[in-house]
Amino acid sequence: MFVSELINLLLASRYNLKMGIPDVVLYLIGGSIATRVETGLMMFPFVLILSKIFPVGIEATMWSFCFSVMAINVSIISPLLAVFINNNFIHCSVKNMDNYIYIKYLRVFGSLLPFLFMWLVPGLDEVDDVHKAHIEKATQKNENKEEDTFDNELTTKIN
Repeated sequence: MFVSELINLLLASRYNLKMGIPDVVLYLIGGSIATRVETGLMMFPFVLILSKIFPVGIEATMWSFCFSVMAINVSIISPLLAVFINNNFIHCSVKNMDNYIYIKYLRVFGSLLPFLFMWLVPGLDEVDDVHKAHIEKATQKNENKEEDTFDNELTTKIN
């Protein structure tokens, strides 16, 4: 969300008018277009990596859990953290918008924070190893089920 936050910072600082760019254009680009494009670019690798890591048979449960955590973050944790920071450090209100630009600076800085955690993202080799292990485990389960079914059929026929 870095690009959209930079565009919104430009809009809040009013430098766009000095460059001859109308507010409406920046609002549409920063608020609608850039946010959607960045969300898509962010989610695509996330979905691909997780789809290979999830164990076979419980993918739907894992997807439900991941998207629930993301929804809780977006709708509850982020707004509460923003209110806490504003009330304790920035003190921006409807009557006093003097420090609004500092909120925008924090949003730009905050959009870069996920890069600190890039080391947690598994490499391609690690993802492939996990995926192969899941496939082997699922194959072994299926083979065991087939053997059990064959044994049960034999026992039934003998009795």
